[in-house]
Parts: sequence; C-alpha cells; structure tokens
Amino acid sequence: MSTQKNYKACEKQYHDLEKKRIELKKRKVEIETRFEQLKTELSLIDEELGAALADGVEGEKMKEIEDQRNQILREYERCELSLPAIMAKFKKLNEEIHQVINQKNEVFADLATIWLKKETKGYDKKAKAVLTSLRRVLVAHRLMREADCAARYKEIVGPGFEYLPGARVPVLEDFDRVDYLEGLKRPEANEKAVFDEIVNQN
Repeated sequence: MSTQKNYKACEKQYHDLEKKRIELKKRKVEIETRFEQLKTELSLIDEELGAALADGVEGEKMKEIEDQRNQILREYERCELSLPAIMAKFKKLNEEIHQVINQKNEVFADLATIWLKKETKGYDKKAKAVLTSLRRVLVAHRLMREADCAARYKEIVGPGFEYLPGARVPVLEDFDRVDYLEGLKRPEANEKAVFDEIVNQN
C-alpha cells in the first residue's frame, strides 16, 4: 500500500473511532442522567414503602409498591454496573485513537518529507535565479551611476532600490553561512555581459 493510501486509511480509521467515541459519550450521558433520576425514584419509593409498612398496608397495594420498587432497583443496578464498563470502553477507545493519531502523524511525516525534498529543490532553483537577477540589477545600477543616470535607476526600481544591496536569499543545499551573510557582495554578475545586453538590445 502506498504512503498516500496509508494516510487515507489512517484518516478513515480515526474518523470511525471518533464517531464511536461520540456515540459512547452520548450513551454515557444518557445512563448518568437516568442513574440520577433512579436515585430519586428509589428514595421516593422507599419512603412510600416505609409509610405503607407503618400503616400496615397489605395485599395487592403492598405487592404493587414492592413490584414498583423492585423494577426501579433492577434498572438502578443495571445503570450502576454499566457505568464502569462504559468508562473502560472509553479508556480503550482513547488508547486506540491515540495510536491511530501517532500512526497518522508518522505517515504524514513521510509524505511531508517527500514533498519538502521536491519543494526545496524548486525553491533553491528559484533562489539562485533571484540572486543572479539581483546581482545583475546591482551591476546595472553601478553602470547607470557611472553614466550619470542613477536617477533613472531609482525611478524604475522604486523606493526599494536602497534595500537591494543588503538583500539576502538563502540557498538551502550546501548552505554557506559566510556567503549568506555577505549577501549580494559575491560573486558579482559579469559587468561586461550586462553592459553588452544593455547596449545591444533590439
């Protein structure tokens, strides 16, 4: 299975587990709510049973109260037993989700590594092209200054002209800190080549 398919499989597994966790949480809230209701109902039926016993109630009426109490008690005990079981399921589900997240992150890291290798190669190519172009522009500035037309340079380049000499664009492959800190000082563009291009334009 490809790395991309692995990631999609992890995504699906994660969403499926999250859906189960949401459903389980809903069930937990329902049981907790009912459990609290049953506590109240059991307290009330115990009061009713106590009063009936004190009054000497017997026969069908007493049987009805006792049956009602037994029914409430059975449901109460079921709720009481189910809550720890739900919490255990929650714990297991959270562990599974954590494992899937870790797996998904590992697969993402592999995919990101593949992508980043391609992207940085493209970046370096463009960075080198930008540096070459910047150096050529700076050579043109020097030539125009020598020809007493630096004002034209400033007009075309705009207010950013003063920041060009200090511009730095890091080339990532075989990064050289000294070259980077030197900025555009080295290597310079070929002055003659730039001059020839300027004067030999069609």
